[in-house]
Amino acid sequence: MMLYSMDKTMTKIYLEYEKKYEGMVKSKILELYKNTSARIFLFGSRARGDYKRESDYDIGIESIDYQTFRKLSLKFEDYWEESIIPSTVDFVFFERTNPDFKREAKKDRVIWKAG
Repeated sequence: MMLYSMDKTMTKIYLEYEKKYEGMVKSKILELYKNTSARIFLFGSRARGDYKRESDYDIGIESIDYQTFRKLSLKFEDYWEESIIPSTVDFVFFERTNPDFKREAKKDRVIWKAG
């Protein structure tokens, strides 16, 4: 019975850290893109809620030009190098994405910025 209790406690702590990490990712991305018309959303396993500890953050960006997307993605990478978050963040420029992938990815997205 004690083992079950410890597992439950560890799961709760893990979930608290995951929420904290996601909040940090979201906050920094929204800060970088605040003065743009970009639509930003989380997609993939983290949006669906079936992620694992090593799952990355898939971030979709659309409604901006590629140069702005690239510049802000690079700024995020600079921030990320100093970050304590153990997962990676993958930015996907949805203006140049395969339509089938785009349609599938958007099914379970969580919108962070509407544009």
